[in-house]
Order: sequence, then structure tokens, then C-alpha cells
Amino acid sequence: MQSGCRELDLIRKTYETENAFIYEAYLDTLFDPLRAINAAKDNDTNKLINLRRAIAKGLEVPDTLVSNELAAIHSFLRDQQDYIIKDVALDPIHIERAGALFLIGLMPLKLSGKAIKERLQNNTSTYGFLFIQQYIEKRVELRIFYLKGICYSMAIFSQDNPKTQTDYRNYDKENPNRCVPFKLPGNVEQQLHAFMNSIAINCGSIDMIYTPDQRFVFLELNPIGQFQWLARNCNYDIERAIAQFLLT
Repeated sequence: MQSGCRELDLIRKTYETENAFIYEAYLDTLFDPLRAINAAKDNDTNKLINLRRAIAKGLEVPDTLVSNELAAIHSFLRDQQDYIIKDVALDPIHIERAGALFLIGLMPLKLSGKAIKERLQNNTSTYGFLFIQQYIEKRVELRIFYLKGICYSMAIFSQDNPKTQTDYRNYDKENPNRCVPFKLPGNVEQQLHAFMNSIAINCGSIDMIYTPDQRFVFLELNPIGQFQWLARNCNYDIERAIAQFLLT
């Protein structure tokens, strides 16, 4: 029985590999990379690699630790400093049972270094890697839709509402955040352009923070981030820009 299971696993893995190669070749034939907006493989992007590439291109990022070693985590944390804990891959746990759907995701959680230590004090190990970033005070949050070298930027006044102060995605539909067009400094746009070139992605939604002391801090890139609400709030004609690019 065990031998049969191993053979079935081998067949399944071989089939998956063959299917992946054929699918990749099909997409390469179907889409001209010079005229495409990203590629299918760009739907998943590595947050940790992106942070490193962003630093290399001169962008500021929060102090970050990814570790499953308690000694390293305790060494990184400062009791009175606030931190954000979130997932690395952005993907929630997806479970379907008896017609019911369960989605378990990790939204950014703000905790002090002392609070994190207290939660870990009875553990001798962690069940996975913790992604911990220093909390950066915000003047506004920035959502930037990047398309082929052009930045469409929006300021989100998330700090005016306690519900959205940690993350604007904790939406308050009854009292939505004010969102307005925002002009990035030229050097920041150049750094973002160099970053996007370095990861070979020509389109995506970038999250940044504009701090009270006028610093621009890079958080992350979503290669398939939504742009409709940004276009609507800021009167950006993004749909036309996409259509014109695809038609040329």
C-alpha cells in the first residue's frame, strides 16, 4: 500500500511539472512581453525580496525581522517601541467543509515590543516565522498605482479615524477616509521606477507612508492591486492609459 502511494505521488508530481511547463509555454506564446502588463508569474511576488530590492534602489523601509528563533526576536524588540506583525505571503488559509467557506488571514497587528514578548514568554519555539516591522508613524498613507514608468499617487487620510490608523484596509464604510491626489517628489518616483525595473514588473500598486517628518517609507508592492478606487477618488484616467498601451 505504501509503495502504491509513493507511485501515485510520483505520478502526480510528474503531471504537475509537465502541466506547469506547458502552461508557461502557452502563456509565452499568447502574450507579447513587450506589450503585456506584467506576466502570469508576476501574480505572486516575494515581499522579502522586494524589501531588499527597494533598499538597494535608495528607498527607506521599516526595520524588519523575519525569524522563528525566540532569542533573535527578543533581541530585535524594544519594549516601548511599537511594531507591526503580519504575514509574509499575504495568502489567507482557505478551508471548505460541508458547503461552508472559512478564510483565515492575518491583517497587520500593532503591538508594543513588550506586548509581543509577553505573548511569547511561555513558548520555547514558534510554529512558523514571524514577520515583524517597526511601526512607522503616519501623516498619511500613500497608494501608488505604477504603470510603465508613470506613478498615479493618492494620499489616504487614515489617521483621522481610530479604526483605520494602523491600516486603512480596516475600512469604515460609514465614515470613509478622505482620499486625494498626491504628487510624489521626483527623486522618489525615480527610486520607485528603478525598483520596479529591478524586479522586472511594469505594473502594480505600491503602499508607502508619508511621515510627520516628511519621509517616504516603502511598505510593499501588490502586482495585481486594484486601481478603480484610486482612479475614481483622484480623477485619474487609468483605464484609458491601460487601453492605449494595449492598443499600441
